Amino acid sequence: AKNQECPERLKQLGTALRLYADSWDGFLPPAERWMTAIKDRVQKDEWLHCPEVARRDPGSYGYAMNRELSGKALSSISDKASTPLIYDSTATGPDAHDAVQSLPKPGQHMGRNNVLMADGEVRSEAPR
Repeated sequence: AKNQECPERLKQLGTALRLYADSWDGFLPPAERWMTAIKDRVQKDEWLHCPEVARRDPGSYGYAMNRELSGKALSSISDKASTPLIYDSTATGPDAHDAVQSLPKPGQHMGRNNVLMADGEVRSEAPR
């Protein structure tokens, strides 16, 4: 049960991103301001922070958006089940984004990283 907090937060962020897309004709926010864009759709500010990162460094975030999906229509993502959207990241500032290169090694949560896929599922994966 120790690793439930982070996946739950990622699910909330996924919901906020879908709500954002619903009001922008199905398009995701630009990666360089994804957190800023969904902030009003996230009920609790702490959901924007990975709990592991926040414990070590209060005020840090620890989540990044896949920059390949910046401003893309959700409907244009061909393989949503295997496309990372938001994930644990070594980048700890707000609105972090990259091409899924900042996954922590070793993983943030007992050696694994949590990844929200574009289909809304959260996976716990060992770093490659």
